[in-house]
Amino acid sequence: MSKLDDMNLWRVFLSLCGTRNFSYTAAELDVEVSTVSRNLSQLEKTVGQSLFQRTRPLKLTREGEKILSIIEPVIHQHTDAIDRILKNNSLLEGGIRLSVSHGVATRHLRPFLEDFNKLYPNVSFTIAGSGSINDVTSYKADIACVSGMHEGKDLMLLPRGRNIYVPVATPSYIKKFGMPTDPSDLTNFKALQFDGATRSRFKTMRSADRTVEIDQKHVMVIGSILGIKDFVLEDYGFCLDMPLFLCIDELLEKKLVPVLPGWACKPAPTYVACTQSAWRNKLNRVFIKYLQESFLAFFEAIETKAAPVWKLPFDDSPSNLRKDLSE
Repeated sequence: MSKLDDMNLWRVFLSLCGTRNFSYTAAELDVEVSTVSRNLSQLEKTVGQSLFQRTRPLKLTREGEKILSIIEPVIHQHTDAIDRILKNNSLLEGGIRLSVSHGVATRHLRPFLEDFNKLYPNVSFTIAGSGSINDVTSYKADIACVSGMHEGKDLMLLPRGRNIYVPVATPSYIKKFGMPTDPSDLTNFKALQFDGATRSRFKTMRSADRTVEIDQKHVMVIGSILGIKDFVLEDYGFCLDMPLFLCIDELLEKKLVPVLPGWACKPAPTYVACTQSAWRNKLNRVFIKYLQESFLAFFEAIETKAAPVWKLPFDDSPSNLRKDLSE
């Protein structure tokens, strides 16, 4: 039998496309890391092409991307068929403790959970944190949605898109005080910035050709992004780093307008995080993959929706992170 007929090899490949990490895939499939490496090498030898660039995280080659688009629906169909035979949807049950930021929890999480419960009605959720990596490392939560890269021996991070930050104010504030056009203008305006458990405040802003330090002496730092949004909408000042997903509706409705034209803080990569022990739990693993895909689509849609009114003013990683989760 040809190695191309071996479903286990393709499952290793598909898992690596999601995790981009040999250790994560080994934990998911409950095999040794050496087995994952050997299976991938066998598959690449049979195909006659390298499927991944051996970077950290792994990066799909062009041939790997082509093969993924062909084989992914086949593997999913096979898995769905086995699940139906075993009635896994009804058997998969239990509770998941989830840590997410207040901005996500209050406005965007509910549809994700409702859609997941349509597939797995016997799963319940507890919001057990506010999007801090410490929530999973201290075992307060099973899974956390975090921003920025984190390191830890037992920690697993699966990319779920990038968070873009927009400097914004109300039209009435701009009419009264004028438009700040450069970070050096901070001395003349009331500027607000977030600093909290989910991410630290930005120290710099970027344009297409410059990076400058933010004058922290003239910035009010607040630990609640929703609190900052309330201040801005009440014409108290402007925000340096409002997450695009939290202000997209107001931008489109012209309740908020971008300020500092040509400037923004650097986007932050976001991840679904858990410990390796939590990853070995099938319920957690199924939900993590679902959450990863849901957020990838969510962040892509937000950037597309915002394009008519605001775009990132400098080159950065592509918004379509489905093609390259390592960005």
